[in-house]
Amino acid sequence: MMQTDVSPTGGATCDARSPGAQGTGHALPLDAHAVRSHLASAGDADWHVGVVASTGSTNNDLLASIRRDGFTGPTILAAEAQTGGRGRLGRRWMSSPRASLTVSFALRVERSMSALDGITLVCGLAAREAIAMHGVSARLKWPNDLLVDARKLAGILVEPHQQGDATVLVIGIGINVTNGRSMHRADGAALPPIDLLGGGGIDLDRNRLAARVAIALRTRIDAFAIAGFAPFVDAWNAADAFRDQPVVLHAGNGTMIEGIACGVDRSGALLLEVDGVRRRIVSGDVSLRPRTSR
Repeated sequence: MMQTDVSPTGGATCDARSPGAQGTGHALPLDAHAVRSHLASAGDADWHVGVVASTGSTNNDLLASIRRDGFTGPTILAAEAQTGGRGRLGRRWMSSPRASLTVSFALRVERSMSALDGITLVCGLAAREAIAMHGVSARLKWPNDLLVDARKLAGILVEPHQQGDATVLVIGIGINVTNGRSMHRADGAALPPIDLLGGGGIDLDRNRLAARVAIALRTRIDAFAIAGFAPFVDAWNAADAFRDQPVVLHAGNGTMIEGIACGVDRSGALLLEVDGVRRRIVSGDVSLRPRTSR
């Protein structure tokens, strides 16, 4: 029986539940009913949940819905495939059906857009927590990636929308589940990929994963609303994939800065030691430099 469920984009969910769904959720379509059931089981049932077969960008769709109708409550929008997903620095990402979890979340935070320093890093911690529940221990790459063995497992894009004195966050997350190349840069350049299966995952149910990410995001963002990023500094630095390692920072103007990564500060800025001097970096793209390079 086909279930139809209205999504924020006006699409319909796919529902192909079968007796084996719990053990092989990664091979079945994403299912709004299953996501809601997992949320309800965890006592967090007031989410709007939508699933579409394909879209350009779930972040774009949620942002359009919020601009048109306002924020109507915590929302999850997942897509089996994205043809024009967006990453940081204007990058375009595409995803293959069923092999990944490409999903966006809308949450309200009682802070202005000028008081959101470190919010992307908080979202990374939340995604890491949810992924750990599926048997994979990921590390964090400043400011928005999750890695396993220096290979990319997931990426995050946070887009804020001012609403009065508060901000609505649209948080796009893409996680490779069963095919390390299921999400790829349109220009072909990216870190080597890895997926939950290759990382030793013990639970590949994408519906459960979406619910767990949603719950972790909400919990951490509520805490961030009260005290900002400062309480998260130690946890983030402990999970930093590049801490005390040589890195190359690709700045927005095309220049590159080499140094030693020293974690992040209380506002979420990257601390980079360059020629013995520690510098604060608030934006840019970080890549690992092999230790043998000069």
